[in-house]
Amino acid sequence: MLRSPNKQYSSNPDISGLSEPTNITVRKRKHDEDYSEALMHLTSNIANKLDIWKAEIQNNISQVKKDLESVLKTDFDKLSISFSEIKSEISCVRLEYQEIKKSVQSLKLKQEETIEKVVDLEKSVQFHSDQYDDLNKKVEILENNKINMESLESRIKFLENDHKLLKMELNSNYQRDRLLNLEVFGVVETGNENLLDLILSIAKHACVKVDSEDILEVNRITPKIKVQGRPRSIIVKMKSRLLKENIISGIRKKHITNQDLGIIGNTSRVYVNEHLTQFNKLLFKKCREAANLKRYQYVWTKNGRIFVRRNDTSPVVQIKQEEDIARIV
Repeated sequence: MLRSPNKQYSSNPDISGLSEPTNITVRKRKHDEDYSEALMHLTSNIANKLDIWKAEIQNNISQVKKDLESVLKTDFDKLSISFSEIKSEISCVRLEYQEIKKSVQSLKLKQEETIEKVVDLEKSVQFHSDQYDDLNKKVEILENNKINMESLESRIKFLENDHKLLKMELNSNYQRDRLLNLEVFGVVETGNENLLDLILSIAKHACVKVDSEDILEVNRITPKIKVQGRPRSIIVKMKSRLLKENIISGIRKKHITNQDLGIIGNTSRVYVNEHLTQFNKLLFKKCREAANLKRYQYVWTKNGRIFVRRNDTSPVVQIKQEEDIARIV
């Protein structure tokens, strides 16, 4: 707001209290004209002043408006830039939020999977713990069984040894019962054969004098495993062991055939051996195989016992059981 200057006047403008001068001639018409001109002049000055002030004010307002527009434009540009930046940041924040949301969802899924895995792991741990407990129980049972098994094995070994001894003793008893027996292999069977005459003929070829009274018993026996085309063997029980051994010794020195025994046209060989038990027969067979493999010259039986000898200067080795065959080296 414009204010009038605070001007000090030398005369008092208030003329109401002044008395009219006595020496002044009043010219009313002239005074009015002067005042009218002065008033017009004053009005003109005031109007000019007002125009000047108005122009100045308009200029000032225009300048202020320009400055304000410039400031506002600058601020608006800054605000626009800031708004763009904020908008960009908001977009980034939104993207980050989406990513975070996805990550949270992924973490949630992973957490659920982890929880399931933990539950499964707990179940698995519990299962393995139960299995471990069962295993411990089984191990304890196995340890007890092992102790029992060791004791049982020891007892079985003891029983096996006893069984082996009993078996050997029983075999010895069976073999002792056969000390007077001969076993003749390879004699062809005929419909009208006389076994007693056959044995007397064999003794004659062995150069041993034998009478009918010296032969206590003679029979053909059927083997446990019959071989097609092989005749049954003949078991002969002599009166004395000396006669039995002399016949065996004589036949070993002089081989005989079926034709020698009166069976015309058959030259197959006839064998005369001791009557061995089944156990001794198998042992004698294995012993001969091992002896042939190791090039032993002599393998024989005497009184139901088996012997081997590498050569004439080697010691005689008796074979009582299969373990003794390892001694043939």
